[in-house]
Amino acid sequence: MYQVCLELFGVQSQVVWTPSSFDSLPSIDYQYGTKVLRVFLQCSNGSDSLALLGEKYTNTYFMQLSSKCACYDGCKTTPTTTSTKVITSLSPSSPAPITHSCFYTDSQRGTINITSIGNIYHYPAFKDYQSTTFSNYRWSYNPCFSFNEYNCTNAAACQINPVSLSGSVIAEQQTAEWYNTDTDHPVILYTTHKGMSTQKMLVVELECNNDVNAPHQLEVIGQTSPTVYKMKLNSHCA
Repeated sequence: MYQVCLELFGVQSQVVWTPSSFDSLPSIDYQYGTKVLRVFLQCSNGSDSLALLGEKYTNTYFMQLSSKCACYDGCKTTPTTTSTKVITSLSPSSPAPITHSCFYTDSQRGTINITSIGNIYHYPAFKDYQSTTFSNYRWSYNPCFSFNEYNCTNAAACQINPVSLSGSVIAEQQTAEWYNTDTDHPVILYTTHKGMSTQKMLVVELECNNDVNAPHQLEVIGQTSPTVYKMKLNSHCA
């Protein structure tokens, strides 16, 4: 005979919303006494799903909700009306694209969302990859979320010296800019902050894979000039 134990983590009356940032998904915090439940919201075109991430800190629990309702206007209701007002004198302009290190949204073409590829636990999704061009270095990259590896901190990408076990930041999430978004190979361009002695640039070319079951794949081209690096990310999310 099994005994069922129930424990309350949060209540609807104690809710705090936190908007997305360059290295974090939007989230909802529910509180009950000393306990906090944080639910990360991930925009997804698939069916609604909930991932239980567990208790990461004492009395702090994590979940991740994937849903189209986590997308902006994803569950927007269509207003019902008996009359329609038609304006013919002006042609409304398209809204400006919404850009973020995790996604790019265009009112005409839709959204490219690479959030689900990234690792949310400050660990790179693609760790210590070799480049296709000869190099003694290794490379790590994490879409959407910042990570730490050796002395690389708050990085989007890192160049690793496997001998000295040290690293150098080559890209930061908050610098992400999207280019070539009207083509089949959009590009995310990252840089390092201007306070560094030498500012570096990472170019990540996105390649769409129509097979939703195919794994995400990263190809590291490597260092194409003293301060420029290139990678290719192949995924159905692209």
